[in-house]
Amino acid sequence: MSIKRIQNEVAASRFTLPVVCFVSALVWFALSAETTTTGAEYSRYWNWLSKHFASNRMLGSVFMLMLNYLCVYLIMELNNRYNIIRTRTHMASAVFVLLASCSVFLHTLQPYAVVVVLLLVFYHCLFPTYQQYNSVGWIFNAFMAYGVALMFFPPILYMFPFLLVSMFLLQCLTLRTFFAMLIGIIAPFWFVGAYEIVAGDAYALAEMYTRIIVKPVFDYSVIDRYQWICLGVVAFELIMAWAHYLHNIFFDKIKTRVLYAVMMTQVFAMLLLIGLYPIYFNVWFAVLLLNASPMIAHNIALNTSKFCVYLFYFSIIIVLLMATYSIWKPLLSSF
Repeated sequence: MSIKRIQNEVAASRFTLPVVCFVSALVWFALSAETTTTGAEYSRYWNWLSKHFASNRMLGSVFMLMLNYLCVYLIMELNNRYNIIRTRTHMASAVFVLLASCSVFLHTLQPYAVVVVLLLVFYHCLFPTYQQYNSVGWIFNAFMAYGVALMFFPPILYMFPFLLVSMFLLQCLTLRTFFAMLIGIIAPFWFVGAYEIVAGDAYALAEMYTRIIVKPVFDYSVIDRYQWICLGVVAFELIMAWAHYLHNIFFDKIKTRVLYAVMMTQVFAMLLLIGLYPIYFNVWFAVLLLNASPMIAHNIALNTSKFCVYLFYFSIIIVLLMATYSIWKPLLSSF
């Protein structure tokens, strides 16, 4: 009979997610408004959306927090529908929103939240295609969401080869689904392209995408110390969780293993893209956090070793230090 440790009790509690959401809201508005950006230029469609909130910093913060809460709900539904963690828990959502709230550079108006929401919609449409060779409708819907994400953040196009790998892992990649995928990606641009032609700016889409076809720029000076710290914390937690998962992989169903393989593929993709295009660090980090959260939550909810108890306490201390550092950073820099 397995022993339930404190981290297992916390993960199974129905109060964990509401408490974490409340705490994350307090942390979100308590952290400094002087957030870190990498100087990246975003698409005209994101600029059009963000200008409605740009005049009021508080309104912009609330908008980003609401998008993160929408991600919380979609992650929770993803776990409930596909049983990603084989116990009743909302820990994946809690891990995501807590780490996002402590990552102060994600608090300003940036397209990462819209991209993450659309990628979650993508997952909701992609996961049902497991071993379904006649899944044209699901594939079309999934990649139409991906196409909308491309409009808000064109560099997400670099994920495309890794999404093909995900389809291969799900055993749903056929000639029919491949063309359904291409039509799904193109579909949003048909509508937007028609509007641009009517508006007299037919070359807007072409100009937007010709800018992203550039050589990698290995300028890591755009990433500050706190961003490296956040990346290191997520990487450490993920390595610990992955080690536990691989050691106990036989407890999960084959389909669950495949879903984790899909998400870990995107984790490696984000690490690669951070290395190649560090100027888009904030978006890559948010997508990395989305895919890493279920694995980290898996470790917290199912690991019953004493080592995980110490790791759980250590993780709480690290999160508290991250939040404290962000709050006191402006005061420390003034001396």
